[in-house]
Amino acid sequence: MIADSNGIIWRKGMLNALKQRPVGRLFVQWFVFCMLALGSVCAPAQAERLLPALYTVENGDTLWSIAARLWGDPLRWPELLVRNPQLIERGELVPGETLVISPQDEDAAVQFKVLAVEKRSPAIRIEASARVPAVIPPDAITPFLSYPLLMDEVDHAVAGRVISGLDGDVLLGQFSGFYAQNLPTSATGLYTIFRPDRALTHPVSGEELGVTAQYLGTARLDEPGDIARLTIVSSVQEVSPGDQLISRQEVIGLPYLYPKVPQVAVDAHVVSTFGAISGVGLFSVVVVSAGSQDGLTPGDILMVVHPDRTLLLTRELVRPAVSADHCTLPTVAMNTVHTRLLGCAERLPGKRRLASGEAELIALPEGRSGELLVFRVFDRVSYALVRDVERAIQPNDRVVNPGT
Repeated sequence: MIADSNGIIWRKGMLNALKQRPVGRLFVQWFVFCMLALGSVCAPAQAERLLPALYTVENGDTLWSIAARLWGDPLRWPELLVRNPQLIERGELVPGETLVISPQDEDAAVQFKVLAVEKRSPAIRIEASARVPAVIPPDAITPFLSYPLLMDEVDHAVAGRVISGLDGDVLLGQFSGFYAQNLPTSATGLYTIFRPDRALTHPVSGEELGVTAQYLGTARLDEPGDIARLTIVSSVQEVSPGDQLISRQEVIGLPYLYPKVPQVAVDAHVVSTFGAISGVGLFSVVVVSAGSQDGLTPGDILMVVHPDRTLLLTRELVRPAVSADHCTLPTVAMNTVHTRLLGCAERLPGKRRLASGEAELIALPEGRSGELLVFRVFDRVSYALVRDVERAIQPNDRVVNPGT
């Protein structure tokens, strides 16, 4: 006899009798199927509901043993990695750490995430300093984004022209009124005043790369017409008759620059430091003799190196003046050494002085001056911000790829 969980007694003869009939055989097969289904589906589902949400790793635990303990099936150990991705990165179990076991439903209202905990004790630690990302001060490049930089940008057919001041003045400053003609339409009623500046010349080939546009100020339209009346609302330099006007652009935000190393080999020069006599430093703007035709793009990082220079070293025997008093002991003569860097057009010492050792020429190698971040690119030139400096950057300094 076989007793089920409900206490029903099945006799062996009755079971054999059912098997002899077709309907009985179907009934027995259906009954066995239901029992198997209840044993393989319903029981694990009930076990899943009893699983803990978290599990603390003990000594000797493995993913295999944990899966066997929780689900009764060690082959389900990959599910622990899915719920605990930190194990994949670390590659080992640490006794005492907490693992997420449930909920298994990703859409459940409550989700668990184990945060990494690091136990530290007082000690001296040395950590490598991370490089500071390139940060652009807004006031350093905003003028170079809103105003024309090269005369090639200006359409002379639609540029206005300053005629004179209201009283015939030829030098105009802030809040001065003036007359202009051929003004283009401006949606904002504001105009940018500029004039052609200096030509940018390649220091090696002597080729002209472009002509810069010098920004003078901003004017507001007061009375439109063929001869319009305007007022200078801001200025950085005096405005004169003949200066040009174009409609002022809307305010341009800072560009999104992603600093990167250029994909092409760069061998250029600094062609302008905007009149700085002793060189420029941090957060200054320079013009580089390479542009989009050379493969440069905004965000490129460039290194500036000063060219090799010649050091003149001179030696001189200095004799002190002899007093008229012959009782005074004579002073010993001294050899003095003087050094200075020679300029490009400076005359070199003669062969006699070099041969006698009175003068000596020493060639100094190239050296790193700083780092540039390109933020605006034209066909043949680019504008770049000095974001790192070790030495004042001078015109004609070489510009190359970082690490060259």
